[in-house]
Amino acid sequence: RYESGATVSLSFANIWSSRFWITVYPADSTPDDAQSGSLEAWAWPCGDQTCNGDTMSSGEVSFNTIEDGVWRAFIMLDMYSPYESVAFSKTFAVGAVDQIL
Repeated sequence: RYESGATVSLSFANIWSSRFWITVYPADSTPDDAQSGSLEAWAWPCGDQTCNGDTMSSGEVSFNTIEDGVWRAFIMLDMYSPYESVAFSKTFAVGAVDQIL
C-alpha cells in the first residue's frame, strides 16, 4: 500500500527486448484496456518515457502520477496497437481505499 500522492516504485526482471513497456491500470482492467485511452503512467524499461538511458533487462520504474485506487501493473509488448500483455503484477493500493486487495 502506498500513501496518497506517494511515488509508486515497481520492480521488473527478465525483459529481453526494448519493445517492452510497463504501465499501470485499475485493478479490474484487462490488457485489452490498454488499446485505447490516455496512458500517463507508463515507462520504457530504461526507467522513463524518453529513454535517455540504457534499456534495462531488470530494474525499477517509478510513477508519481498515480491517483488513489487499486491498481495492477502490466508489462506490455510492442509500440503499436494491439498491444500484448506478457506479465502483470498483484494488485496494489494507493491512498485510502475501501476495496479488499
